[in-house]
Amino acid sequence: MKKNVQTVEDFGINQLEKITLKSGDLKVEILTLGATVYSIEFPDEHGKIDDLVLGYPKWVDYLTNKDFLGCIAGRFANRIANAQFQLNGNTYNVTANEGTNCLHGGDEGIHKKFYSIDQVSDDSVTLSSVSPDGEDGFPGKLNIKVTYTVSENTLKMKYEAETDKDTVVNLTNHSYFNLAGHNSGSVLEHEIEIDSDKYLPVDKNLIPGELEPIKNSPFEYKTPRPFSYSLRAPHDQVKTCGGVDHCFVLNTRGLKDRACKVVHPFSGRVMEVFTTEPGVQCYTANHIDGLDGKKGALYGKFPAFCLETQHFPDSPNRPDFPSTVLKAGKKFTSETHYKFGTLS
Repeated sequence: MKKNVQTVEDFGINQLEKITLKSGDLKVEILTLGATVYSIEFPDEHGKIDDLVLGYPKWVDYLTNKDFLGCIAGRFANRIANAQFQLNGNTYNVTANEGTNCLHGGDEGIHKKFYSIDQVSDDSVTLSSVSPDGEDGFPGKLNIKVTYTVSENTLKMKYEAETDKDTVVNLTNHSYFNLAGHNSGSVLEHEIEIDSDKYLPVDKNLIPGELEPIKNSPFEYKTPRPFSYSLRAPHDQVKTCGGVDHCFVLNTRGLKDRACKVVHPFSGRVMEVFTTEPGVQCYTANHIDGLDGKKGALYGKFPAFCLETQHFPDSPNRPDFPSTVLKAGKKFTSETHYKFGTLS
């Protein structure tokens, strides 16, 4: 095994391994459980190095990962209404693990799987796993491959999947970012910019309705705004979600266009997001308040933000949304880049 691969826990049946990737000023640690991003270290504009993603205090916590910290979420990331959809004239009942919704693939989602290391180098690792036919109610045996590459202060994520039966697929990474450092308090003063003109408001079950313009809403991120602008707004959508938990329709068309940008003015750190996906779920960790974190951290209210690049929630039930159907024998591919830098 390569020197940058370390066994950190032996659960008897499976070993949990941690892969360390380095390039330039960026250091990233990946876990084989859930293909999880465990840490991202990057210096601020004064040279101070911090870990920029939330994590659990014990390895065993990643076996359940109830908060989906850093993992690959799927087989279908985000929500499917009433835990049911139709495909090719058949009705599929999938696991309801959030009220009546199926969230992030259900109870046995791919965030709980141990991935195999297919290839590894100092700056890249390819991990693979299999979700069997019928797992959590989804049709088709799904072969999943995730490649993480660190290059030019950018963490590149490439997803691939193939199935032996027609199915639905929506994969994303669920890292919780705080550009001031994972143990530095709330992200209220982080400034967010999203290249989007429309978003999907949600009902009381957090299922999207019809597209609405961001203009004159608390989610008007075409112009950079601090998260406090949204989180303190007296708006029904903020009250419904307890913060921000909405999908934004991106204007961007591929990796050459910047989809999102987040700035932490005090550390000077900047994160830019580039993606092949049509949408991004912006989430302000609304359900976390008093969570024990790694290295003695205690995560309070709004301790992080997520930018989950993906297709739209409940797409299997919405023919007006971009399709998430993956045909048997075809390959699903998606790519997202998180680029780190400083204002100076």
